[in-house]
Amino acid sequence: MPLNIKLQQTDKNTVKLILSGQINSETWERLDRQITELLGKKITALILDLADVDYISSAGVGAIIKAKMSLMRNYGDLAILNPQPQVRKVFDIMKLLPAMNVFANIKELDEYLTRIQKQVVEGTALKD
Repeated sequence: MPLNIKLQQTDKNTVKLILSGQINSETWERLDRQITELLGKKITALILDLADVDYISSAGVGAIIKAKMSLMRNYGDLAILNPQPQVRKVFDIMKLLPAMNVFANIKELDEYLTRIQKQVVEGTALKD
């Protein structure tokens, strides 16, 4: 099954990739190239919406980890949104939860972002 990628710019520093299909040994490089291109544009937040991803292999997880590490080096972050139960289980098995920001839905993600921004405004956010 192919991987479809739809790009949605939510603001000048944030991009949401809406993915559908499978992230496997045949499709992970397409995702990796798209992310690398976005990181070259200096985004600081990347949201991967996995609602329509029904399978992820270790290669797909590797591409996502690579993206997260690249963003972290530039003081950005990556969030995973709406993973199917079987995809979430892969992240769990690989002991990537809670290291990865995985959110069940957009409401949960927005609550997290609100908390983080409030901490920054109040000066209580952790400094690197």
